[in-house]
Amino acid sequence: MKKVTLLVTTLLLSAVALGQGRRDDQFSLEASYGLGISGKPISTQFTTFGGGLRWMWNDDWGLKGDAARSTFRYNAPAPVKETGTDYNRLSLQIVHNLGRTLDLASYVDNINVLAHAGAGYSWMKPVNVPATDMTDSMGNIIFGFTPQVYISDRLSLNADWSYIVNLSQHKDYNGEVRYQDRLKRFTGGMSTFTVGLTVYLGRNGSDRDWR
Repeated sequence: MKKVTLLVTTLLLSAVALGQGRRDDQFSLEASYGLGISGKPISTQFTTFGGGLRWMWNDDWGLKGDAARSTFRYNAPAPVKETGTDYNRLSLQIVHNLGRTLDLASYVDNINVLAHAGAGYSWMKPVNVPATDMTDSMGNIIFGFTPQVYISDRLSLNADWSYIVNLSQHKDYNGEVRYQDRLKRFTGGMSTFTVGLTVYLGRNGSDRDWR
């Protein structure tokens, strides 16, 4: 949580600093909640929430810093009732206004789509797995799409699908080490499907997304 708080604070301060230099930029805060789908063993649970700050420097391109958390739980034999992991992610991503590229405004004026891709850092903490209680630290690569629905100049509804590739992962999502050699790494993956809101900041409102 301290890492997430530090990221959000840094992004907000960066937004203020950038906003002093350019009057036509667009800044927005995003928050979402939804479904996480793990890799091995597969688990699908409504336990993913996240947030971030997006900066669009022109009508087509922008930058987003975001954080997310997903929890995965599995039934376990007595005396332990369940095992699992708490998965946390920090990422910095390039954002492209795909709706402008596809000229969606010519067909419908209140729906837009963003594409995003980037990389960052993830850490996964096992729950109720004493033999493997060490936190698993790894890099991440993320890409996805964010459909948007216009509500007002200051607000839009968004849905998001993202796929995350975990680099140098050691544990499966039930918290157990996959290989007996604890140093052996593998490439893991997971998906998220979330719904949330975008709040537009500053004098320009949502111009970059919807003008």
